[in-house]
Amino acid sequence: MACAPPDLTDSLCDPRLADQLTRLGLRGEDLPTVLGWARAVAKRPNDLARVAELISRLRAGLGQPERSGEVFEPVDRQHELGRGVLPLLALALAAPAVREYQAARGIEAEVSDDTLADLGQKVVKDRQVNGSTGLHNQAWLARIWAGRFVRLGRLQYELTASDCGILAEPVPVLSVHIDESGPLHPDEVDESLLRASTYVEEHFPEVGPIDWFICESWLLDPGLAHRMPGSNLADFTRRFTVWKAEEDDRDGLYFGFGIEPAPGASLPGDLDRLPADTALRRAMLELWREGEHVMGCSGRLPVISELTT
Repeated sequence: MACAPPDLTDSLCDPRLADQLTRLGLRGEDLPTVLGWARAVAKRPNDLARVAELISRLRAGLGQPERSGEVFEPVDRQHELGRGVLPLLALALAAPAVREYQAARGIEAEVSDDTLADLGQKVVKDRQVNGSTGLHNQAWLARIWAGRFVRLGRLQYELTASDCGILAEPVPVLSVHIDESGPLHPDEVDESLLRASTYVEEHFPEVGPIDWFICESWLLDPGLAHRMPGSNLADFTRRFTVWKAEEDDRDGLYFGFGIEPAPGASLPGDLDRLPADTALRRAMLELWREGEHVMGCSGRLPVISELTT
């Protein structure tokens, strides 16, 4: 394995790293834990070399989201210090390169900061699922670090391609992603979609204007919306025309309850042990008790300059 550049050790031990991690959304007890990992890795030549390699891969993938799946390997998931230690540090140290790439595209610094703060949110999710500081969503974050992904207000958007279920071949689209930052208030959704309607034309003019948003999510499941009439989720779901659906109980458990089912398992044996403290959780439990499944759906929404609710 190649040697790490000497300035990498300095970066991992730099007191300013705490501010960089805070800017990326790290908080609470996760922050000092990750700083401790950084100091420990700075003394381990093999780990340093791997972090340097991952940073190089992340930088090489800027503007090329199709390469995001090549950045991390299964071996990067576990480390004796904790889950995903080396990917987490590589993502943190590669973040300035992503900001530079987006700044060159005319994307505001505030938008880049909001976008890259998904790292902290994924560390929070890992804690919810596994009970301690760690990272297991590095493959997802590599897509964000490719630079063609932004958060605009309530929603996240990824410049990608799709046939939208009706076209002869894939065309450029904005894929809508829903993070776990809070409710889907209709006015916030409207504001975000309106901001996104000109995003590609402004910042990726070589792609040109786009005609479609798509969304691939279990939150588009009409079975959930049916059980939550008048809710923010039902309002969001009705915006999209669904063209594909398949069973996705795993995402319902993972995102809805913070549970990663065991390989090959579907649902917990005792649904009564799951909390029913939100309308969404109650809707999922009702659906499962009736022998139905959470469905992962693909939906499309035309891009228009004015949205009506």
